[in-house]
Amino acid sequence: MLQTVGGAALSFGLVGTAAADEEYGTVVDMVEVGADPTGSEPIDDVFHEYAGDDTLLRFPEGRYRANDLSLYALSEFAMVGKGDVTLVPGEDYDEELWIGGAETRNLRIENFTIDATHEGVAPEVVVSATDGLVVRDLRKEGFHDGGTAFGFRTLDEDGHSLIENLQATDGGSGTGVYVNTTGSITFRDCEIEGFADNGLYASHSSGPVSVEGGHYANSNVAQIRLGSAGSSVEDCEVVVDEQPDGFGNMRGIRIADGSGPVGIENCEISVENGQGTGAVVGAYSGGSFDLRNTRIHVGEEYTTRRSDGSRTSYAVYVDDATAVDAGTRTIENVSVTGGGSYRGAMRFSRDDNTIENVCISQSGTRRNGIVFEGAGDNEVTDTMIDVTGEAVVLNDGSTADETGIDTAGSCPLPDTGSDD
Repeated sequence: MLQTVGGAALSFGLVGTAAADEEYGTVVDMVEVGADPTGSEPIDDVFHEYAGDDTLLRFPEGRYRANDLSLYALSEFAMVGKGDVTLVPGEDYDEELWIGGAETRNLRIENFTIDATHEGVAPEVVVSATDGLVVRDLRKEGFHDGGTAFGFRTLDEDGHSLIENLQATDGGSGTGVYVNTTGSITFRDCEIEGFADNGLYASHSSGPVSVEGGHYANSNVAQIRLGSAGSSVEDCEVVVDEQPDGFGNMRGIRIADGSGPVGIENCEISVENGQGTGAVVGAYSGGSFDLRNTRIHVGEEYTTRRSDGSRTSYAVYVDDATAVDAGTRTIENVSVTGGGSYRGAMRFSRDDNTIENVCISQSGTRRNGIVFEGAGDNEVTDTMIDVTGEAVVLNDGSTADETGIDTAGSCPLPDTGSDD
């Protein structure tokens, strides 16, 4: 039987609320049991008194101050905001773990704004779940002046977590979202921008990480960083068009720290300004990936490191493999536009690359199409390469089977909401 604390469970007049409430044995209205909705007094004591298994804590509209909201080992637990609900760190907030905990199961956090606008504040939300973690409609306001802003992990190999509509667009001095998962995690329609140590940093995972939709922009190192087998990026918008001070290598999607394979599909990628090694990068520690049905634009002012801005960077760059199996890469139905000075649209420094039905249009000074550096067993098929330099460059004993290559034409631009 449904138990309620501090008011009738069916009294809240939102469509679908009653059905959600009935999933829990106990439903608590936080204000009616004593939590201060004005932000003047911390709610920690009230929270810890009522947070328990098979319990929903419902936060009415308001502002709630907290120092340490531990979720450790909770099962079938939810904390849900109704309306405009803001959580703000108190004066004595725990800097290492403000909200979160390990060994949870079927835990839900939904509809909160995190106010981190006070200078020097860096509240962390870090949750590990055996299975069933859902974080939805969580918005962080303010620069994160610390380490990791968010951390998520699924502990069971067959467990799954969903992070949906997580927004952290004011940046930070550390990592936006760090993931080291054994089970699977899906990030759906999230927005991460302006972090100094990766936007979504998930490459140390052993379980698959799926990124579906969303907007990832202007973080250092990588906007999205994956490496575990079965990981994927689909229907995403990835942008580098501003370079904050101190950001020295701003990649789009980076495959690193794992053998893959990683899939990238139906993405819109634009790298316009700053310096970095590429829109899609296979790092020395990353293995196989497939890039399909994606449009990439490289602006002239997106340049390679240590070139002092004189050489435009790559749409696709694959480094020498030194830490994992070199793997394979398939680039199919991909458009590359833009251009600049020297280098090339794509560069591969390891074997076994297949480029098929690709369109490359690069203007500028001596801008090449596809460059192979000491790479064998490559195929370039049914591809248009309209460049000011050479269409295909074979260096250091590289080999490639080339069939159906055109050298004049135009390619579709990515749709990233830019006026350019």
